[in-house]
Amino acid sequence: MKRLAWLSIAVILIAGNVTYADDTSFTNLQQAVDFLATALESTNFVKISSTCLDSQRKPNDALLKSLQSLDQKRPLRELYADKSFPTNAPTFKLGGHMKELGFTHIDFIQTNGVWKLQAMWICR
Repeated sequence: MKRLAWLSIAVILIAGNVTYADDTSFTNLQQAVDFLATALESTNFVKISSTCLDSQRKPNDALLKSLQSLDQKRPLRELYADKSFPTNAPTFKLGGHMKELGFTHIDFIQTNGVWKLQAMWICR
């Protein structure tokens, strides 16, 4: 009986982690880009999606496959090697409106001194 109770608690905690954004945060842009590139390389789309704070703008598989293809052509780590999060702004965006990622937007928000993945979406 005790084992069943612990199993039930574990299932609830695991299910909760899939439903809500996790607590992944970044202190610099290279950490964020490395996180995205690593997840794309291993096709761990759930990890990226669960990290997005905006439940209405979580990336779908089509968006992530497109981003994965872009990363294979020109690695995100190289593309953003010389970029950094702004020091005086609460938000930051990679890509968007036919920039280096086409129409894909990757939005970050600064919260309590760290950056978090807010949303990923396509504007076309």
